[in-house]
Amino acid sequence: MPRQLCFIVWGEIQERDHHALGIIGARRTTHTGASLRKKLAYQLAYAGLDCNQRLARGIDTAAHQGALAAKGRTIAVIGSGVSEVISARKPRACRENL
Repeated sequence: MPRQLCFIVWGEIQERDHHALGIIGARRTTHTGASLRKKLAYQLAYAGLDCNQRLARGIDTAAHQGALAAKGRTIAVIGSGVSEVISARKPRACRENL
């Protein structure tokens, strides 16, 4: 696989993006784990912090959902092209986060 030489940004990079946290965890998670991460992301976003996660299942999805529920910003980090992610995962969930 060729090495990526640049970042592609979909949307705007804002000054507040300098204050962000990533919430990490497993793709295969329990209901309790996902619920806790969603609440944590909600609280962080409500406090004004961005939440940066991969665009993957499990904890990542829960964190994106929590931040968006708080009307906060969430930044999805992916290692491949957007079209590859959307076709391989749940299309509706990916598009909601993008």
